[in-house]
Amino acid sequence: MKTDMVSLYESILKLLESYLEAVDVTRCGFGIDPYYESEPKDHPMAYGLFARGLSRLYQVTGKNGNLSIAINCLERLRQLSSSRQKYLCWGLSFSWKGFPASYPYAITTAIVGEGFLEVYRQTRESSYLEDLYKICSWLVEGLEWNNVSRVTACPWFAPGFPVLVNNVASKVGALLWQVSDLIHEQRFKRYGEKALRYVLMQQAPEGFWIYRKSTKEAFQIDGNTVDNIHTAYTLEGLIDYYRSLSMFRRWLYQGLKNQIHKGLHFYTTHLFQGGRALEKVLIMEAQELEQSHTRSKASRQWKIKSLKKGRFLVYYPVESRLWGYGAAITTLAKAAAYKICPRVFGVLIDIFQFVKEHLVTDEGRWRYKSDNEHIYIRHEAHVFNGLCEMLWALKERGVSR
Repeated sequence: MKTDMVSLYESILKLLESYLEAVDVTRCGFGIDPYYESEPKDHPMAYGLFARGLSRLYQVTGKNGNLSIAINCLERLRQLSSSRQKYLCWGLSFSWKGFPASYPYAITTAIVGEGFLEVYRQTRESSYLEDLYKICSWLVEGLEWNNVSRVTACPWFAPGFPVLVNNVASKVGALLWQVSDLIHEQRFKRYGEKALRYVLMQQAPEGFWIYRKSTKEAFQIDGNTVDNIHTAYTLEGLIDYYRSLSMFRRWLYQGLKNQIHKGLHFYTTHLFQGGRALEKVLIMEAQELEQSHTRSKASRQWKIKSLKKGRFLVYYPVESRLWGYGAAITTLAKAAAYKICPRVFGVLIDIFQFVKEHLVTDEGRWRYKSDNEHIYIRHEAHVFNGLCEMLWALKERGVSR
């Protein structure tokens, strides 16, 4: 078994080294996006993910070159910020849903913030704490928040975009909580706790999270989608939150660990099939299911499982896009490394083997889907970060070269 783990470690490291040889590391967040294929652009989310992954890779290998590239990513991110004075915040490099290019979004800013956080942990450079303060200040001041109660709230998806999304709340909340411990800003901790309480409140008894709710009509469910990548984001935020708690608070928060376990069980059981990731599953009532069958003959072939209260779990058979695999590897590696749920390591290995066998190109890049040769940089960045996290998880288990 030890030999198998060493071989796995070597295989992951080889993929990462091949990828770094295949790309321009001085501008690793530059490329095409499936939502905007007209021309390549710099993508803040990709730079944030590369910064995270490269910091982990430096932590594992000790190679200064990896940390230098991560630092360069942060320099580029400072230039790409939608605001460079009181706040730091980021969005997409192209217009989306009626919002202009570079309009700031909570999820992009949180993911970029994680990049600054990981580089700070390796360098202890004080300027990154100043950056993190500006990032978190935007998350609590530049965003509107929807208060559910005195101690529970959810950030909007973006300024002027009043959509409450579980993965956004989880990632934002976890970043605010972690940064508050570094700079002793209680305001960030309060908002972080509010967001994470919201996420825990939204979990269904079976363990899943519907993608979003609207701010209208007392938080009625808006949509029935449980999708792969955003479930991973939601779980990752909760895992980061749990891991950052003191041992005493972990003992007090046993319910949190149980909810993470339940979420991981649903995620690994229903959104993966032998390492292949499904894009999403749907939660439907009998009438919705009947209507779906009426509209599409193909839907009649979908696998269905009964849930409680007259609902059905409908397996949408489309493969996940590449970033679903990357987010899954990241989340499951953390769950295993932090000893929150070590049993997911077997699923993690299956996912890695699928990526290695079906998604790696001859040039060492990663394709969009197993049957789609397109290369999209934000998706590749998710896989790069995930594999670096998996490599670190193996090192935490005593495996190395």
